[in-house]
Amino acid sequence: MNIKFEDLELPKQSNADIRSEWFIKAVNDINEQHGLSLKEIGRETGVSMTVMYACWNIQSPLHKFGRRPTETTIKKIAKRFNIALPDYMIERDARQETIFDLEKKRTPQEKKKVNSDIMTKQIPKLYKVAQVAEFLDVCSQTVIKCIERGEIKAKRVGKQYRIRERDLIEYMNS
Repeated sequence: MNIKFEDLELPKQSNADIRSEWFIKAVNDINEQHGLSLKEIGRETGVSMTVMYACWNIQSPLHKFGRRPTETTIKKIAKRFNIALPDYMIERDARQETIFDLEKKRTPQEKKKVNSDIMTKQIPKLYKVAQVAEFLDVCSQTVIKCIERGEIKAKRVGKQYRIRERDLIEYMNS
């Protein structure tokens, strides 16, 4: 039986390993291009010498304080020397759009609308049992029995049930 290299399942490289490789390569490239030592790179980027040496000596068996570079360290070096970040950091940053990532050029009204759009997409509307009972024109105990029978999906928050709007609509359509 012939096993090809492509068929082997290799262990996935961790993000810390990727950062370590990136750090070593970046320091070597900066040294070649700009002639800066590890100490000078640390001074230029605002990273302490302890961190720079600890990250550099990660593979050395003699160095007992070796550690992986953090994302902050990587970002400082990448920004100062205009080097591309590791792929996983770029992809993750592209995926993470939050309320705080809005463009600065928007007016307050536009920001408010986008904020409300994001919030309505991410946070579902929750109703109390009493609100659902009033809406369905039944008593609260009937709603609780429906929840316990599994007819209405609900989440327990403390001692109370909360029913999502889409679960209530789904129940009414069934």
